[in-house]
Amino acid sequence: MRVFLINVFRFFTFFGIDFFYRIVTRSRAIGAENIPKTGGVLLAPNHLSAWDVFLVPYFAISRFSSRQVWLPAKIELFEFPPMALLLTLLRVFPVKRGKKDTAAIQKMIARLKEHIVIIYPEGTRSKTGKLGRGKVGIGKIILEARPAVVPTLVINTNYCFPPGAWLPNLFQKLYVVYGKPLQLDEYYAMENSRQAARAITDRLMEAIAELKEEYRHLEDAPAWAKKKVEASQRKYAAMEDADSGS
Repeated sequence: MRVFLINVFRFFTFFGIDFFYRIVTRSRAIGAENIPKTGGVLLAPNHLSAWDVFLVPYFAISRFSSRQVWLPAKIELFEFPPMALLLTLLRVFPVKRGKKDTAAIQKMIARLKEHIVIIYPEGTRSKTGKLGRGKVGIGKIILEARPAVVPTLVINTNYCFPPGAWLPNLFQKLYVVYGKPLQLDEYYAMENSRQAARAITDRLMEAIAELKEEYRHLEDAPAWAKKKVEASQRKYAAMEDADSGS
């Protein structure tokens, strides 16, 4: 019954999301055919904005698909009951940040056996716009679950609500790029599981970086949005430089 209600909710909400992404923002997906139609799939995107959590799953499956798409999110988002209900209906499950959440990890692994799961390998949003180093934990999950791993790139979502802006940039054109599934057999054959997990993570981040370079020409936004985002990125980059130098 719960799965049925979630599917009904998704069916009707897709109409509103359709209007927003296809008509208002004229957003589009590239490489959706690279997502396997069956079996466990890990979509691993870069992370620029809270808007990513809606964009990546929206283009990953059709409105009438019976496939399940799951997303982990920080447990703090579930503290407000209405938000917790909405997230549950969207198949988002809580994860405790800052410490090893064994239960959540096992849930991800179990979901990856047959469903689509979205995990951000950087672990958090990039405040500088640069691609960060991936967390070794995602390599461990891949090593355990052995899903199809699809490197994914989101473009321009950081311009949707620029820092310091009073109103969202609702007409920002967004893109999501789904790369070809990675071939990871050589890493699965490695004897040292931690080294294998690190190598898998590094290969995944390398693939995302390659997509970022290939589709750099799609990065664009109104001048006012660019100005605000670039100012914020410079501020956080200076903070990171100060921290690394101390």
